[in-house]
Amino acid sequence: ALAKVIRVGHDNYATKLASKAKNKNRASSQMKDAIEKMIKVLSIIIIPVGLALFYSQVNTSQSLDEAIVHTVAGVVGMIPEGLVLLTSISFIIGVGKLAHKNALIQEMEAIESLARVDVLCLDKTGTITTGELKVNGIYLLDDSDKEYVYYIMGMIAYAFNDVNSTQNALKEYFKKEDCEILDKIPFSSQRKYRAIQIKDEGAFVLGAPEYLLDDQKLLQKGEEYSERGLRILLLASIQYMNSQHNIIEGIHPLSFIIIEDCIRDEAISTIEYFQKNNVDIKILSGDHPLTVSKIASIAKVKNAECYMDASLLPESIDELSHIVERYTIFGRVKPEQKQMLIQALQRNRHITAMVGDGVNDVLALKEADCGIALALGSDAARQAAHVVLLDSNFASMKEIIKEGRSIIANIERVSSLY
Repeated sequence: ALAKVIRVGHDNYATKLASKAKNKNRASSQMKDAIEKMIKVLSIIIIPVGLALFYSQVNTSQSLDEAIVHTVAGVVGMIPEGLVLLTSISFIIGVGKLAHKNALIQEMEAIESLARVDVLCLDKTGTITTGELKVNGIYLLDDSDKEYVYYIMGMIAYAFNDVNSTQNALKEYFKKEDCEILDKIPFSSQRKYRAIQIKDEGAFVLGAPEYLLDDQKLLQKGEEYSERGLRILLLASIQYMNSQHNIIEGIHPLSFIIIEDCIRDEAISTIEYFQKNNVDIKILSGDHPLTVSKIASIAKVKNAECYMDASLLPESIDELSHIVERYTIFGRVKPEQKQMLIQALQRNRHITAMVGDGVNDVLALKEADCGIALALGSDAARQAAHVVLLDSNFASMKEIIKEGRSIIANIERVSSLY
């Protein structure tokens, strides 16, 4: 085979995201910071107090040796080494306990971050939904022929080597058709479409309608499906395509491909648990905001009707910090925007956790106070996270949070003695 390489190594978008995860932020720990501050203060105080103690011992002890011994004994007692030991041992025991609950703790401080989280950010796919998709049917546009649409989709579905749930759903629903492919543009999270040129048939595009259409009537029809929690792809013929510059022109709509998400059985009870424990839920998804909003409302997410298209978000963190408090659902979010949303929440003094599984979640996992990855997700996501859910089950988060809070409560209770 003869192939033309477009990008190599670090020029690839996914590689850029993964490389940024190599220098991840450490999980935040208020307890560790407090102990370090206390030791710094004691390090300064201990000098004059030690001198004063030595002076008093010299005046009261029978010899200089006794004065030194008594002074050392007093100074050593001022250093809370037991508190440091207690905290370290408690974290180590916590790591072992959480391992039995299918959570791999990659940084001990993540246990405390989990216990203190007040905003939990989720990527819809793999958390609220199972990540499995299925084609619900097609909706013909502009008097298109049904058999022709199935014929074209049978070629497009098998023309690309993508390994994802959308591709699997298309392959499962449409029958493979033999064809000769002259040119193609692969799917991109920025373009939100893929295009193909087939010998004797012409060129076609498959992607998100709002990125391809400006016909408000058709977009409104697509909104109706989104309101029911369904995802839609637009199949259209195109007059011209250029794969070198990723250009398509002359779009003629043929059909909507209707796809549905499968919601996890345990998602509703898990989300209700967090909300009862004063943890706000924010959903950051690459899908249409209305579709995500509907699925979130089915999963009983509070204020699921407050959604926003991320393409309208400002680039300033200051402006974003005001917007992020007013909305629960963010759709069409790019990886860089997920990171900015986490930063905006932190600017508002929230302790944030991010749950994700893909390369597109890497920047957010890295930025969050506690990044949580699913074991079945990408290597880059697991590397960037502070905690890995070994069973890839979002529901296990309930037990992990409970255990984390119990560990921190025990440390705080005993540390008051010091």
